[in-house]
Amino acid sequence: MSWKYDDLISKAKVCASRADDGDGSVGEFWYLVALEMISRAVLSKISPALLAHPSADANLYYAFDIKLPNKKPKSIHNKDVFKRCSHLVPDFTTAEAEVCENLMSFRNEEMHTGGLPFENLESTSWKYDYFRICSMLLTHLDMKLENIFTSKIAGFGEELIKDNNKKIKTEVDKLIKDVKKAFKKVKGPEKIALKEQAKISFKRATLYSGDFLEVECPACGNDNSCIVRGEVAKVIDTVTTYEEVATEKEIIPTKFNCYLCGLAVDSYPKLYAMGLGDHFQVEEKVPATEYFDLGEENEDYSPDEMYYNND
Repeated sequence: MSWKYDDLISKAKVCASRADDGDGSVGEFWYLVALEMISRAVLSKISPALLAHPSADANLYYAFDIKLPNKKPKSIHNKDVFKRCSHLVPDFTTAEAEVCENLMSFRNEEMHTGGLPFENLESTSWKYDYFRICSMLLTHLDMKLENIFTSKIAGFGEELIKDNNKKIKTEVDKLIKDVKKAFKKVKGPEKIALKEQAKISFKRATLYSGDFLEVECPACGNDNSCIVRGEVAKVIDTVTTYEEVATEKEIIPTKFNCYLCGLAVDSYPKLYAMGLGDHFQVEEKVPATEYFDLGEENEDYSPDEMYYNND
């Protein structure tokens, strides 16, 4: 058993080779094992400790090549692997983590049940996401698809990604065109009412969260009630004072809403196709008592205790 980066990458290559050699469900199965090895390699490159299951200290010791007698090391489940990747890999959001979990459910059904999940599944229906995510993870490791897969399969994957990105771009352009056309028909009092409602909807949507960016709507040109939201890619900096905690965060855009014309988009690939795929930064300020969960009963809590009382 090994959680070392080099060993995981080597196994990913072996699995990819088996996938290329296998027919039907056999090949599909090995593709998914290769994805698992790549995702685990992402964590292991930072530290094998990220793969240690928290249920026992022996698992953490093993991550540092310390083997305890009569203790079999256990690594984290795939669900947790993908969750951790979502915190470490740029553009790998919870949506990508969910896709990976769904793909692993096919693998698990193939391994542990009498079902044949790949038999009635069109390969192109999932391989776009498969190769897109593999490419994303490998890019984070300064690698490409061709470093794991044969040149033929890597080429197929790259073409599949390119073709589907074009398809997404076409769909997004059509959506914008249709919404723009519909909005142009709105006139007079109805348009005035829409603008007033847009202000209210925008205020409600942004009242309790600062994790958004105001942008111009590509359909109606509105730039005062149109936002992009997303997931936290990473915390850039945290500044703590006695009064408040200011956190600067980098956000991956995943949702777009124009509260005037109604244009809405709900995935990073679509936002990227719209030209709104750049990460953005926000600053969130929270009262120190709220951040440290001190509560009303701690109104007289000493700032020094906030930092140093660890009893």
